[in-house]
Amino acid sequence: MIGLGKMGSALLSGVFKTHLFKASQVLGYDISKNARQHSQRSYGIALSSSAEAVLANSSRVLIAIKPQDTPTLFERCHGIPGNGKLIISICAGISIQTLQKAFGPQAQICRAMPNTPAVLGLGASAMAFSKNVTATQKKWCFRFFKGAGIVSEVPEKNLNAITGLSGSGPAYGYYLTEALALAGIKAGLQADTALRFSAQTLIGAATMVLQSGKSVPQLIADVSSKGGTTVAGMHVLTHSPVRAILEKTVKAASARAKELSRVS
Repeated sequence: MIGLGKMGSALLSGVFKTHLFKASQVLGYDISKNARQHSQRSYGIALSSSAEAVLANSSRVLIAIKPQDTPTLFERCHGIPGNGKLIISICAGISIQTLQKAFGPQAQICRAMPNTPAVLGLGASAMAFSKNVTATQKKWCFRFFKGAGIVSEVPEKNLNAITGLSGSGPAYGYYLTEALALAGIKAGLQADTALRFSAQTLIGAATMVLQSGKSVPQLIADVSSKGGTTVAGMHVLTHSPVRAILEKTVKAASARAKELSRVS
């Protein structure tokens, strides 16, 4: 692993629960001494002295650094053959073509976009692959990311949109959870009660969407009764610009991912 920050640690935490590999099989490096020490204390992984050493001594390499830091990494690792190696990148906006150029045409590339709830095994990860990735390596990638939540393969052209939706999406969820809780406080609830009930309600609603097999309109109908409280609340919500605001939010994050790909 090159990069042991929040996202890298979240994946480690989720994946170790699946017993896909042992901590002793992981060699990690981060520019931050604190991040290195935290990962060693928390997970027991081996530490490397450099990113170059990780690449040189590993058959599969997960790159979990900021997109802006990839040019420096590529320069440092220039000349180290990526032949036959599986390179997994979770760097937003960094294309398969860019990664292939950095690590060589024989490197097998998996470009992925997970999100931070992976630490609880509740993440959402999307992957796209270079044409030369073997069936064995692809299967391994699915097992790796399934350890952190749900996973799907998508065309690479969709990964910027995935970044804007689910990659950045936990932050939107936190914001909406707090906003709903604040509304509850104004309605008379204690702060801790409002936050707990807001968060649990959103967990329950999301789980119903994933597991009930019903459409969202049907689920809304199930909660609603003629002249009831839900109808009153939904009248306000559906006549507000919430959908347009969320569309702008996802669009802005997706556009930024696209900009980062140009920088690389």
